[in-house]
Amino acid sequence: MSSSTVGNCVSRAVEIAQLDSSFLPLARQYYNLVVSDLTISWNWPFYRVQDVDIVMIPGVTVYPLPTDWSRSDTCYTIDTNNNRKECPIISKYRFDRLQRPDNQVGDPRMCFTDLTNHKLHFDASPSATRTYRLTYFRKAIEVDESGANDADEVDAESPMYMIYKIAAMLMDYRDDERAPNFDQEAEKILAKNKMFSYDEDNDSRVELGISFRPGRRPTRSGGGGFFSF
Repeated sequence: MSSSTVGNCVSRAVEIAQLDSSFLPLARQYYNLVVSDLTISWNWPFYRVQDVDIVMIPGVTVYPLPTDWSRSDTCYTIDTNNNRKECPIISKYRFDRLQRPDNQVGDPRMCFTDLTNHKLHFDASPSATRTYRLTYFRKAIEVDESGANDADEVDAESPMYMIYKIAAMLMDYRDDERAPNFDQEAEKILAKNKMFSYDEDNDSRVELGISFRPGRRPTRSGGGGFFSF
């Protein structure tokens, strides 16, 4: 079994926590919690996906999101000459305030993700042939507590971080005083991984730990602009 498999990861975590195999189901639960947190806490390139270009249909402004979608990154519309135009993804609240009249025809200026219905909404339907290209962060691949997925590869860039983090959570569950130390070690591993990972788009590239969004110039509060993120 590879050192980066789910089975090895949870078994090693249980071993480090000095527990027996009866704790493997709990370790797999913690595995799911940790990989899920990784997908939403940072813009890890490991979880970023560029969807296939979707042809926009005249009169249609709502499209389904990919089945493995977790959160959106960027969206662009593309014409037949391959000219690309960014379509900012904004909150539904701002979208409702800025939206043009219903059934508006023209180049989409903005869109929002409908979390309830798992849909992507544009403010207009293009009059000419266009496609849209969505880049997003996918869901983490969760595992079954029974061990059915133990032969699968760990769905994270750093299996070692996973091992130490799960071990710390198991220790905390058992009120083991070593838990804080192992949690700190896990965070050190994660911090090192961030140093060699980058949040990037077609406009910029920054170290993952830096808080500013690629492709966006930092602005002062209340700086205005049509789209102020």
